[in-house]
Amino acid sequence: TSTSTHTIERWLIGNQTGDATLRAGFPKDWVVGEKTGTCANGSRNDIGFFKAQERDYAVAVYTTAPKLSA
Repeated sequence: TSTSTHTIERWLIGNQTGDATLRAGFPKDWVVGEKTGTCANGSRNDIGFFKAQERDYAVAVYTTAPKLSA
């Protein structure tokens, strides 16, 4: 429903865990909502949306850093 959509948007916009990652790459005047995540194997993710120039966009970033052997 539109009420559920707006609730999730508010949660993601209010989230601060990605302030130094995904959100940091966007202009300050754009609306950005995101949620970060990590995995025990060192993988990281950040998913979200941004609104710019009267359009909505979705973005997902997944990264894994290989472990180096000694």
